[in-house]
Formats: sequence, structure tokens, C-alpha cells
Amino acid sequence: MTLTIKILIGVAVSTIIALVCMQFIDFNSFKQSADTTTEIVRNSIGISGYIVSPGNYLLEDGSCMQDLIEKAGGITDRADTRAYLPTAIVSKNIQYYIPPRYDPTDICSDDEIQKVNINSFNDPEDLTYVEGIGKTICESIIKYRDDNGLYQTIEDLMKVTGIGNATYTKLRNYVILAD
Repeated sequence: MTLTIKILIGVAVSTIIALVCMQFIDFNSFKQSADTTTEIVRNSIGISGYIVSPGNYLLEDGSCMQDLIEKAGGITDRADTRAYLPTAIVSKNIQYYIPPRYDPTDICSDDEIQKVNINSFNDPEDLTYVEGIGKTICESIIKYRDDNGLYQTIEDLMKVTGIGNATYTKLRNYVILAD
């Protein structure tokens, strides 16, 4: 027998064995596993920033920020506790962020970052020191608060007209919710 015929016979035998083995595999179990994973991701609540174990977590409906922080192992010693309200209700499919209290570029620094309380400031110039943030954005933040009540999370800033992901990312280290 030539080498080509041996290879063809080997391929044919391997194909037959593979087809027989596939008869015994339950492909529905793979689909169910993928559906479960998708459901977990869809119903998870994310947390990042100055938290012990950033990630996505499953929580009961009606859970609060403190529940999420505890699930993530707590905050780090550099986290700004003024930037979240422990009793704020968290929502699925949201990525929450715990900002630093001190300059993140210098891990030994005790210099606090200059921050503005978005639940109490009234001067539209207060946040203009943040690069790319103008008086119009500040006025929108104040107007949203006046129309909708106090901010419960810093992620609520994304509900303000004119604030998208990029602006939110610029602001999130420079705002607090409580003094």
C-alpha cells in the first residue's frame, strides 16, 4: 500500500470514530450553559475603582451600594467614602465606580484631590477647573439636581444632558455626594 492510501484510510477511520462519538454528546447542555452565562452577565452589577475586588456581582433586586461594596470585599484605604451613598439602590447592568480620595498618580501622597459636592454646589464655575468641563456642563448638573432631586450615585451624572461616557470619566474623580 502506498502512503497516500494509508493516509486516506486513517482519515476515513478518524471521521467515522468522530461521527460515532458525536452521537453521544448532548449539545443542548452547552447551549444551556451559554444561556446561563449570558443571563448572569445581563443581571450583574459592576463595581470598579478603589475597591478590594473589582468585578461584576449578582445581587438581589433592591440591593444598596453598601451591599455591592461588601460583595466586592470592601473599599481600599485610598477610596473616597464621600463619593457614594451607602444606602443608594444599585441597578443591574450599571458599572459603579469608587473614586480615590488622594492623588492616584502618587501612591504616597496625602494630598486630597480638590472635589465638588454635586448635591450642594451652586456656582457654575466650581467644576471648571477640571479639564474639558465648562460652565454649561456645570449649569446642566445643577439644573438636573434641581429638577430630579439629589444625586444618589456619581453614575447619575450620565443622566444629565450633555454628559456622556467621556465627560463622566473626566468628572468622576472630582465629585462627591456628601461632605
